[in-house]
Amino acid sequence: MVEPARLQMRSERKPDSEYASFRSCQDEVRAVEALMRRAGTPYLDASNKSIEELAVLHEAKLERKIYWPARVARAARHKA
Repeated sequence: MVEPARLQMRSERKPDSEYASFRSCQDEVRAVEALMRRAGTPYLDASNKSIEELAVLHEAKLERKIYWPARVARAARHKA
């Protein structure tokens, strides 16, 4: 996920638009988080990470700071 404030770079592409508004960015982030939780998909906060750092995390399959929905976390613990 990304902090909504990071998405405000949109104002460079579409200044003074609803697309670039902070409120719109917040709504989009909330909607995606809800979708990921419903689907049981783990995600992490990428707001302060470079694409290279994200690639390393992916390759290493690190689970640090991954937000797991409670039901997925319980199921994973029971499998172990």
